[in-house]
Amino acid sequence: MSEDTMTKTSSTEETRRVALALFESMEDIAGMDALIAPDADLWTLGNGPLAREHFYPVHKPYLDRPEPTYRRTKLHGLLVDGERAAIEMEWEISWPDVTYHQFYHHVLIVRDGKIQSMRMYQDAAEGAKLFS
Repeated sequence: MSEDTMTKTSSTEETRRVALALFESMEDIAGMDALIAPDADLWTLGNGPLAREHFYPVHKPYLDRPEPTYRRTKLHGLLVDGERAAIEMEWEISWPDVTYHQFYHHVLIVRDGKIQSMRMYQDAAEGAKLFS
């Protein structure tokens, strides 16, 4: 096995680990935030670039909610090649006043165990239920 192949394999496994940690922390905004590099490039469908320092505060409407009455997450797919990952996730969560049911597709670049770039694709109308 060449040195390049070993590096790519190692990078692929690290990227897979970080992408799965992102999925597993879907309801833990602080946990998600900890996975993102301080100088990461973030982008969201419909809003464009998201300043890194705004990632946590933009989730405040979710953080201020009471304990949910129902929750379900599902990993639909994960493709990883070196430092790049594409992850498809579903999140359904309910409170007495609203149910949020979102499908996400995130494209990640992972370096040194942190998300260096994240492009987030989701239904903006569904997102408005919680984050507008």
